Amino acid sequence: MKKTFLLFSLLFSLLSFAHRIDLGYEIVYLSSSYSSAKNTLCNQNLSVLPKSRINLISDGNHEELVVGKMYLFNNDDNPTYIYISRKNSTSFTDRDSYLFSSFNLQNFVCEDTYSYDARNLGTSFSTARNIYCNQNPSIAGSRMDLNVSQPRGGSQLVAGKIYRFDDEGTIKYVYIVRLRAGEFSDRDTFSKSDFSIQNFICEDTYSYDTRNLGTSFSTARNIYCNQNPSTAGSRMDLNVSQPRGSSRLVAGKIYQFNDEGTIKYVYIVRLRTGEFSDRDTFSKSDFSIQNIICEDTYSYDARNLGTSFFTAQNIYCNQNPSIAGSRMDLNVSQSRGSSRLVAGKIYRFNDEGTIKYVYIVRLRVGEFSDRDTFSKSDFTVQNFICEYDDFLDFSVKRLSIYSQKGVKLKEETVRNPLEEKQLIESLPTGFYILNDDKGNSRKLSKQ
Repeated sequence: MKKTFLLFSLLFSLLSFAHRIDLGYEIVYLSSSYSSAKNTLCNQNLSVLPKSRINLISDGNHEELVVGKMYLFNNDDNPTYIYISRKNSTSFTDRDSYLFSSFNLQNFVCEDTYSYDARNLGTSFSTARNIYCNQNPSIAGSRMDLNVSQPRGGSQLVAGKIYRFDDEGTIKYVYIVRLRAGEFSDRDTFSKSDFSIQNFICEDTYSYDTRNLGTSFSTARNIYCNQNPSTAGSRMDLNVSQPRGSSRLVAGKIYQFNDEGTIKYVYIVRLRTGEFSDRDTFSKSDFSIQNIICEDTYSYDARNLGTSFFTAQNIYCNQNPSIAGSRMDLNVSQSRGSSRLVAGKIYRFNDEGTIKYVYIVRLRVGEFSDRDTFSKSDFTVQNFICEYDDFLDFSVKRLSIYSQKGVKLKEETVRNPLEEKQLIESLPTGFYILNDDKGNSRKLSKQ
């Protein structure tokens, strides 16, 4: 029985030894006081402090100590704070050994304290905002000397800004005048987390003489383009608040105004000196400018020359286009101030998807009341180049047409420009060489 017990004891010892882990650590003893140890760790050069060596053992259930961290070491009921400066790959010879479980990690953040000259602007947000925007906050309110502790490496309070300061439950608004060199020895130290920056947007109010043109965009547009908007509609006195430095409403423009849910169109007559004391103040965000493009409609006596480019060119060059084709009465709308269609020119007219060629005979006085109105953008001028001024410049000739490779395709006698153009118009798309019996040659690209 005794032999069996001894055997099991030996096996247990061997298993325990097999799972045993020994590591050596180089440490710095800081202090038995937490605050003193933290101060040493955060504010002294640990590399010059004395170092000690210890071994740590475990039965396999452990978490290795982290280099660069502070631990509370429970050393025979004598707690001490230590700093781990280095881990060794093996244990140290002739050094005491301790269990890993005797060390507790201390997670904290090193902090720095900064001091500020500040102004206490009181407990009212609106008062603080008014001082910031309309007075000199660096001399307003009362003097406040502040010590503020914050995590090392974090940003400091910003001079020239207002902060909401939770002073042990009392909310105050403070203006930071400047960062101070050295601490206030007779003042408490607060945490930076007690301060939240207030990003005020300062606003200015401008007043305008305006005209209320009603709730209809088309009515407002018609007044703007065809009447005197500075006297139309009804008088409206406006106070408008906007972020400081932003652009004001523009005199001579129409704005869509969201008047508490009702859409109105207002014309800005002029900027006014001084506010309307008996009027509400609206936000500039309630106003959106209307970039209205005024248009004028002109009417033309025109001739419809059909849908063929070559036919239109032939009529233009060889006939009298002012009596050719069929009559067409045109109303054309265009941006005010832009050039009109030119009499004596042919235009390519996109008539709701159908391409037509029209000749402008003359500008007409008054609109065609029974005709649709088209946009000038539907018309593209055609700058035809006529090769002959009249039939007298043309002489009968034998015309030979060759492909680009020199193969003769046609040979015909042409007696006038029209016959020549009709011959060319009959050719399919391609590149050609035209020779006549008088020794002339030219190249032609038909597209």
